[in-house]
Amino acid sequence: MKFTIDVKKLLETGGYFGHKISRTNPKSIPYTYKAQNGIYLIDLFQTKECIEKAMAKLYEAGKNSEDLLVVGTKRLIKAYLKELLSPNDIYYLSNKWVGGFLTNFDEIYKNLKETNKMMTERERGEWNVFPKHEISKKEKRMNKFLKVYEGVLKMQERPKNILIIDTKKEKNALKEAITTKVTIYGIIDTNSDPTQVDYPMVLNDDSPLTLEYVLKNLINSYLAGRKKIKVVKQA
Repeated sequence: MKFTIDVKKLLETGGYFGHKISRTNPKSIPYTYKAQNGIYLIDLFQTKECIEKAMAKLYEAGKNSEDLLVVGTKRLIKAYLKELLSPNDIYYLSNKWVGGFLTNFDEIYKNLKETNKMMTERERGEWNVFPKHEISKKEKRMNKFLKVYEGVLKMQERPKNILIIDTKKEKNALKEAITTKVTIYGIIDTNSDPTQVDYPMVLNDDSPLTLEYVLKNLINSYLAGRKKIKVVKQA
């Protein structure tokens, strides 16, 4: 299967803008082509190759029925992640990273089971036997869990693959991913260290249109491996 990214699309959406020189991680400089007006400009031809490598690997992950967890809590992408991933049963965390999610998944799984149990009990009307104050207490606990775990309620085991959007912002997720040796796909900007992830994709991670375009392609590749219908048609 051929995996193709359009450099022109990355260019048009502003994917080539890096951070100020003073904020640039030296290890990201090889992924840029020059500094101009105080910022580094990203080499989109390299970025294209990196994304296509990640797409090929995600295709294989999907083909092997490996779970994928997408982590992105940036405000500019949260709603899009839910829209993109939820209909296709791909796990995501978009509100906050939960400490121990990878390194202590057994405890996390207990919370997931409890949340699912509470949802089932409420739907069946089993809470109706309790006083109002007790029902209110249960609902508060359930909603607290749902706010965090909404995108991972069906997860049964620690995922083998993690896609992190902005590894600098999601440094705790990155640290746990490195510790647990899951395969790491990282959408990162020039203020981050690309050597920390298995499949780095250096681009402007503050551009919603760039992120949406890249994420569509990455997720479509994974779904193609799972032999699912593609999420969306490319514009």
